Amino acid sequence: MKADGPSSISEALQLDQNGGRLAPAVECISYSPLGAALVTGRSRSRIFLAIKNGELVARKDGRATLVEATELRRWVQSLPTIGRSTETPTAA
Repeated sequence: MKADGPSSISEALQLDQNGGRLAPAVECISYSPLGAALVTGRSRSRIFLAIKNGELVARKDGRATLVEATELRRWVQSLPTIGRSTETPTAA
């Protein structure tokens, strides 16, 4: 990797020592649909479907589609939960 930063996506990714998963070497502020799929664990098709259905807001830069990292977090947190209840019990 160069001192002035990575020159490609493959240089910007490093192997995670805890399980062989790819982890970003730098903090990203936006992702391509493929990158969004990688960081959320969803498929590229699911990312495009979420954009089409208005669940996920994307931006366009020419022909490129970008999804902001904060928007990905908001979308994932809006998905239904299972298991432990996220609501606090009310006193009777």
